[in-house]
Amino acid sequence: MRSLLTRAALVLLVLCSPPVQAAAHQLVLIQDSGWMEPFLSAEGSQFRPFVEALAAAIRVPEGTIAIGTFDQDGQVPGRTSPRILHKMRK
Repeated sequence: MRSLLTRAALVLLVLCSPPVQAAAHQLVLIQDSGWMEPFLSAEGSQFRPFVEALAAAIRVPEGTIAIGTFDQDGQVPGRTSPRILHKMRK
């Protein structure tokens, strides 16, 4: 009987407690190796605004989202992988 009362008390505690909301952290990674680089860096490229719009569309409220690139680490001298291009926080 005591076990049943303990379980019922725990269920009531869980059901009556306010919801806990944790900030979400998201990362959008884009391949940036060799032939893909012009899509990000070319003048007038529509790819980067597309990626930024995609990141804005999937972003959750009260969270942080970062846009980064990745390639084979060391492929481009002096560039680490992954590399964060843009970070947004609400």
